[in-house]
Amino acid sequence: MTKQAASIPDVYYQVVLNNLAMIRADPSRMPYFSDPQTARSRIQQSASVAYGMNLDLITTAPTAVLSLFDHYLLDKFSLALTGGQSDSEEWTALTANDPDKLFATRAAYRRTTGVATAEDKEILSEFYYRHFEITDEALASLREATRRVREDRTQARQAERHRIPRRRGL
Repeated sequence: MTKQAASIPDVYYQVVLNNLAMIRADPSRMPYFSDPQTARSRIQQSASVAYGMNLDLITTAPTAVLSLFDHYLLDKFSLALTGGQSDSEEWTALTANDPDKLFATRAAYRRTTGVATAEDKEILSEFYYRHFEITDEALASLREATRRVREDRTQARQAERHRIPRRRGL
């Protein structure tokens, strides 16, 4: 039995993990994306009670109890209690079918798993430009700035390691 996701972030998390595993196994596959729109839970509870009595008509009786002859005798009782509960949950999802988004998503998954091609890099550059208006030059300058910050941090760490501690009291 498959357990349904408890929340929308759980659905997204599972979709991403499934896509990463699929792209890692076969980079030519196309990823999927289902956007959960609504969730519905239904709980049905039921209970029932059954009670019964049994009356018997005495048609023969020994001579010692002839007074019971041709009378009804209440001799059996029964009681049954039953109950139950059924739960059902469902998500309504909208599946992504825009080819541009699917190709950009596949390129991102390929890049994440380390199997990106030159075409994937081109697709991602175009996607970033169209959606975030980041040009290749702006992206290059951002990368250069990030590289300089990393170099500065590395130099600062190296300088800290090679610094000779001062002796106090001299």
